[in-house]
Amino acid sequence: MNRARVTASIVIAAYRSGDTLPLVLEALAPQVAGRLDREVIVVDSSADGQTRAIARRWPWAEVISLPGRAWPGAARNAGVLYAHGELLAFLDADTVPVHDWIDQLERAVQPCVDMVGGAIVNGRPRSAPAVAAHLLRLIEWTPPRRDALLHAAGGNLLVRRSAFEAAGGFPIDMACAEDTLLTLPAGRRGRLAFAPAAVVYHVKHFSVRRLLAAEYRAGRGHYELCLRCDFPRADAVRRGRLGLALIFRVNGLIRRLVH
Repeated sequence: MNRARVTASIVIAAYRSGDTLPLVLEALAPQVAGRLDREVIVVDSSADGQTRAIARRWPWAEVISLPGRAWPGAARNAGVLYAHGELLAFLDADTVPVHDWIDQLERAVQPCVDMVGGAIVNGRPRSAPAVAAHLLRLIEWTPPRRDALLHAAGGNLLVRRSAFEAAGGFPIDMACAEDTLLTLPAGRRGRLAFAPAAVVYHVKHFSVRRLLAAEYRAGRGHYELCLRCDFPRADAVRRGRLGLALIFRVNGLIRRLVH
């Protein structure tokens, strides 16, 4: 591939994702195979060689292996170091894009837009833990929306390289909410767009135990986020008024469900 012609780089953070990564790469195939203007970089921190073996089925996917587990922000930053495109698109190894996903993200990039968040749909609607996880963590990006995005999810995101570098990339020391910390300033300035047709399906397998562990990490991530930035109602969290913060959270979830 002539790297000088690449305009969009797709970075996928992967960790022990052998059950879902093939679905993501297969969905990307018609969008990138044979195209000189797009590249795919999979950043694997599993350290077991499984991801590299899986990716051999898709020769256009370049695998970058890290020596040990990395949080999503650190993995994505590592992928950007190898990327050549001015547009940086991010997927997770368990978010499966629709057939025109990257096209829809690119169409949303306008002169006044630095970042674009796409829609996230629950890919396992018959799983109660997956439904609960989606409602608790991803309902913000479920179409339709009636209001602008304040922040976006790293599992379906496009960022101009210039904006990415100006922000310093993703925080590398956060297990969760690193994507919010990156995209929130653009959302506050009105430079974060929403592309409802750029849909990905979240297909992660959840058990009750995995759901509880994920929500614990998300809670710690949200607390760290509130310490680092002026997120809405962060003061209640910083002051330890967790009951009040819970009321705000439940109220926001109900409003989003009504919408």
